[in-house]
Amino acid sequence: MDFLPSLAWLLLLLFMIKVMFPMQSDVDCVRSMKESLQDPLDKLTTWQFNDIHAETQYDNYICSFNGVECWNSSEGIANCSSLFSFDFSNNHLYESIPSHISNTMAYVASLDLSSNNFSSQIPAGIANCSYLNVLKLN
Repeated sequence: MDFLPSLAWLLLLLFMIKVMFPMQSDVDCVRSMKESLQDPLDKLTTWQFNDIHAETQYDNYICSFNGVECWNSSEGIANCSSLFSFDFSNNHLYESIPSHISNTMAYVASLDLSSNNFSSQIPAGIANCSYLNVLKLN
């Protein structure tokens, strides 16, 4: 009889861990965003992925990166499913905005790309980010 309450607590704990921590797809998304941008001011150098290799080490480390905020969602839908805000403003980033941005960030609510030096147009697919409420491009 004492086993059932313990099992319930264990299941609740496992659910909370899933809700609180980003998924591998979120880590992959943030890593690919960093790799696809030129960062002449080295604003993204604090985004370190070197020692992160096991699920137990995710513990919200990407949510503490400068310019990244997380939903803490358990849904796990597509890449960046737990990330809701990216602030890349004033970083003097250049090259082009990745064309896959709308695929990997479909659930982003706030995206600030202002005060950068992107050399391409905004990808048309960004209109497919149906949760996007704030888009800063100036």
